[in-house]
Amino acid sequence: MFKATSIALSLVLGALLITPPLLAQSPPAMHGHHAATPAASTPSLPGQDAFGAIAEVVSLLDADPDTDWSRVDLERLRQHLIDMNEVVLRSEVKQLPVPGGLAMEVVAGTIPDGYKWLSSLLGIKGSIKTGMDRLDKVLMADDVTSHWFRKEATFYYLYLQFYIGNKHEEVFTYIKTHNLDIKNNYLFAYLAANLAINDQRAAYAEQVMRQRSREGGYLSMPVWDLEMGYVLLCHQSPDAHVYLEKFINTFKGRFYVKDALQKLSWYYYLDGDMVRATQCRTQILSKGGAESDADKQALKEAKSGKWPDRVLLKARVLCDGGYYGEALQSLQGKGSGDFHTPEDKCEFAYRLGRIYDGLGRSNEAVSAYLTAIKTGEHLKEYFAARAALQAGYIYERQGDKTAAIDYFQKCLSLKDHDYKNSLDQKAKAGIERCK
Repeated sequence: MFKATSIALSLVLGALLITPPLLAQSPPAMHGHHAATPAASTPSLPGQDAFGAIAEVVSLLDADPDTDWSRVDLERLRQHLIDMNEVVLRSEVKQLPVPGGLAMEVVAGTIPDGYKWLSSLLGIKGSIKTGMDRLDKVLMADDVTSHWFRKEATFYYLYLQFYIGNKHEEVFTYIKTHNLDIKNNYLFAYLAANLAINDQRAAYAEQVMRQRSREGGYLSMPVWDLEMGYVLLCHQSPDAHVYLEKFINTFKGRFYVKDALQKLSWYYYLDGDMVRATQCRTQILSKGGAESDADKQALKEAKSGKWPDRVLLKARVLCDGGYYGEALQSLQGKGSGDFHTPEDKCEFAYRLGRIYDGLGRSNEAVSAYLTAIKTGEHLKEYFAARAALQAGYIYERQGDKTAAIDYFQKCLSLKDHDYKNSLDQKAKAGIERCK
C-alpha cells in the first residue's frame, strides 16, 4: 500500500514543483534529487517531482528485461503531469492517517476557475485551513508512518506555507533552524533555490546552487542551468547566457523553453546585441510548448514584434533579483512622462511599487500600486492585477484584513490579463487567510 501511495505522491503532488521563477511571475516550479536504481518493482522515492518521477519510471522500465519500449508513452505521462501541476499548484494539500497507511488529499481552496473542471472530475474539495492544519499535524506526529513521509511532508509543507500561507520569511527561517540538508539532498536544494528566486533572493539562490554536492550518483537535471540562468540574469552577469543556452540545448521537454528563450533574448537585448536577441525571439515561435503562463507570456511578447523598454526591463530584472537599491537607481530621474505607451506608463508605476515594497517603504509602494491599478485595469498586461495583489499583501501584513480582502478581490475582478490563473490563486489564498 505504501508503495502505491509513493507513486501517487510522485506523480501528483510532485508536480507541485513545476513552477516558474518570479521572472516568469508564477510560479511555477521542477526537480531533481539523488538518483539510485530502485530495488523494488515500483518507484522507491516518494514525493519526487515530475521530472524525477519520469526519470524513475524510466529506470524501472530499463531494469525490466521484458519492457517493450515501442509501447512506452512517456509523453502521455508528461501531458498528464501538466494538467496535474495546474490543479496541485493551485490547490491545497492535506494529509491524514487512514487504517494501514496515509492518505494524501488535494483540496480546492484556491483552484482557479480555469481548472475547476479537472478538480470536479477528480472529486477535489476542502479548505486551506483544514489542509494546512492536518499537514502540520503530520510533521508533529511521532508515529512510524509520519516518519516515513517526514521529508516529503516537509517539502510540501514549506511550498504551501510559501505560496498559500504567504509566510516567506518563516519558510527560510525553517530551512535554517531545522538544518535541512540543502547541500546533499537535491530535493531540498531545489526547494531552497527555487523559493529564493520567487522571493527576490537571487544571491542566496545562487549560493545554494553553487554549494550543492557535485559528487557522482546524482541525477543530472537541466533545471539547474535554467535556475542559474534566471539568477544571473537578475544581476546581468556576463555568463548568464551560458546557462540559459545550455538548458535550451539539453532539455528535451516543452516546459519553460519559450520562457528561457525570452530571458536569453532579454540578456542579449540589454547587452545591445540585437542580432542574437532577435534570433532567440524568433525561436520562441517554434520551440517548446505554451502550456504554462510563463511560456504563454513569452510567446505573446514574441508575436507582438515589440521590445520592452530597456529602462523598465533593467529595473525589472534587478528588482526580481532583490537588488532594490540598484533598481531604484536605474529609474532615477524618470517619470511617467518619459514613457509613451499606456502599457509602459502602467509598468513604470508597477515597477516603482515593487521596488518601494522591497525596500520596506510601504506607503510609497501602495501609492505606486494604486497608480498602476488605475492606469492598467483595462490593459491585458498583468501589472494592475499584480499591483492589487501586492497592495493586499501590504495591508495583510499591517493587520488591516478588510483592506487586504478588498485588494485581493480587485485582483480577482480584473479579467483577460497575463498570468490570470496564477494571480487568481494567490488572491484567493489571501482572501482565505484574511477571513
